[in-house]
Amino acid sequence: MRGEATLWPYDRRRAGRLFERYPGDDREAWPETFRGLDAESYRLVRFDSEIVVARVQSYSAPNGTDRALGA
Repeated sequence: MRGEATLWPYDRRRAGRLFERYPGDDREAWPETFRGLDAESYRLVRFDSEIVVARVQSYSAPNGTDRALGA
């Protein structure tokens, strides 16, 4: 990805809405990492993409090889 990133002041309400998408609505059940963040120590990052390039990085296993079993 290419674009521009900017730092924004930490906004508890905005961060709370973001976190609710992932750890869920029950803030008491959130991992300690996400609870009680100090607004003076944290920032939000906004990324405005200009270019996004997606490429297939997978490949087929050689014939007779089962990669999942390590054979």
